Amino acid sequence: MIGRGLTAHTKHLDADAAAYVSEIQSNCTKIRKSRCRMEFVLSLPDVVDSLNPQDFFIMSNLQALIAKHPLLVPFIGCDVSKLLREVGLFCSQELSNLLHAYIGSGHSEAVWQAYQCEIAVEKLLWGKPFCWRSNQHAINLGIGLGHPTRSLTDGRGFLCLADKFSSCADENSCPPLQMYSNNPTVQKQMQKMFGFADYLDGSPSVLGRRLLMVMLEDFHDNGVIDDTFNAFYARLKQSNVGMKVCGSATLNQICEVLTCCSHWKPPMISHHLLAVLQSKGKNVEEILKEGIHEIGIRYFPAVRKRDGHGNAGLNWSSLHGVWLITETGTAISCLQKASMMCPLIVTQLEAQKLCHTSKLVGLGLGLGLGLG
Repeated sequence: MIGRGLTAHTKHLDADAAAYVSEIQSNCTKIRKSRCRMEFVLSLPDVVDSLNPQDFFIMSNLQALIAKHPLLVPFIGCDVSKLLREVGLFCSQELSNLLHAYIGSGHSEAVWQAYQCEIAVEKLLWGKPFCWRSNQHAINLGIGLGHPTRSLTDGRGFLCLADKFSSCADENSCPPLQMYSNNPTVQKQMQKMFGFADYLDGSPSVLGRRLLMVMLEDFHDNGVIDDTFNAFYARLKQSNVGMKVCGSATLNQICEVLTCCSHWKPPMISHHLLAVLQSKGKNVEEILKEGIHEIGIRYFPAVRKRDGHGNAGLNWSSLHGVWLITETGTAISCLQKASMMCPLIVTQLEAQKLCHTSKLVGLGLGLGLGLG
């Protein structure tokens, strides 16, 4: 729920998360003292008057068993069951605190810490992680598996937790997405927004770069483009974009179009990130402008507020073309001014229901800003 909340925040997911934490707390609370009766059938070659404890075991086999399977060694003068119960309740309380503090944020540190606590509880109660996809992460995070590994737990003899980021390859690494959803679209959404909350305290340029990259990924994934995202991104930075150029747009116009539309065509998630910035009191226009400068693009996708069927929602297709980004205050030619004014005029015509843009597409007016 911490990592998936922005993409699919529904009541049944809240209920599932609360039920999961409650079940863990219930299982850990039930850990009490218990007795295990062990019966041995021993064959002796001769009649003996007494038996020694070592007569019941083959020491070589016992040593091999301990070497292969980790066993819980009792602590003298300590209630082992109470110790296990306290460890389990600590992990469940950590999960509960993280869920309430970071639900729906995608905060990378909280996601990794919650994931580590989940694996630790599974190891404590069931001996190993439930999902095989967590095996390598369980070793790196110090928890280990059901057999000896290089983890801290197997090295020190009890449940140990390594640094929560010890299984990250880079800053965008996240736990296995297949554990949260089998839907490739949802997995893509989670990957895009993962860790965005970590940038909220950063400078506008750093925050803007991350926001603009997510936007461009959204446009690329929904724009019916054959190129990879890296190729699409590189084309936007070149003078010859290789796509239809339908006029120019200033940074102010681009920012206005991106911020005034609260609904974006699914499965895009950039509007969720814009809502987060607005809720934190951030200057969204400044962040967008700094982001465009940081990523160094010369063209921006010519987004529209309505799709071809007239349904409301910001969208973009490769057929819509791109805008040439023009700085505010920069001297531009009359032709560029005309290409900038045409979309604005047509937008007003459509808003006043004087005409529909479908009647003007064939006129080559460079339609773009906010058109349906």
